[in-house]
Amino acid sequence: DNIEGAAAAMAMLGGGVSVSRRYRRGSASVTIEIITDSPIIASVATFMSGMLSLGGGELVMIDGHKTNYRADEHSYTTLVADKAMITVKGAGGVGNDDLRAYVKAIRFAAIEKLLN
Repeated sequence: DNIEGAAAAMAMLGGGVSVSRRYRRGSASVTIEIITDSPIIASVATFMSGMLSLGGGELVMIDGHKTNYRADEHSYTTLVADKAMITVKGAGGVGNDDLRAYVKAIRFAAIEKLLN
């Protein structure tokens, strides 16, 4: 799908910028969302730096990156440089292995370089 931005909607959460894109194959879809410049990131960073899970999730490592998996949302959330939050969410029967492959495909080092 087309890239969607949500700077105006983020104002309700204290500011920030959000972009997302959905990838589809049949009835299955994966949505990747990046949020940056938002106060919510500091809260998430506090939890994840202490190796705590978010909202009933499970903290796991994927390719050396701490990420929070929430089975109820079938999503992985990863912080990058404590400045951006990336969520990869599956729907419509996307398997966990496929979802993890999307997380692994994200170029975290390049995103971190842009943020610093």
